Amino acid sequence: MSLVARAVEARGISTVTLSVMPSATAALPAPRNVVVRFRLGQVFGEPFRKAQQIAVMQSAFDLLETAQVSGSSVELPYRWKRDSFASR
Repeated sequence: MSLVARAVEARGISTVTLSVMPSATAALPAPRNVVVRFRLGQVFGEPFRKAQQIAVMQSAFDLLETAQVSGSSVELPYRWKRDSFASR
């Protein structure tokens, strides 16, 4: 994702990436990075937790506005709480 983000940024469009892998994000950072401690493929949070998902998205937009240097990264305090979940 970081390579794509850099290519998009080179064309004048600001980007923020979301990652569940802090080590990968640190090794190859995008211009702005949000790290969350969720499961792979679920960077916005747990299923059906709308408030949590909105908070993650808002944090990404906030970083877009406040990041001062390329490679800026923030780790959000949210944690995955469910061991399993049932479909609705």
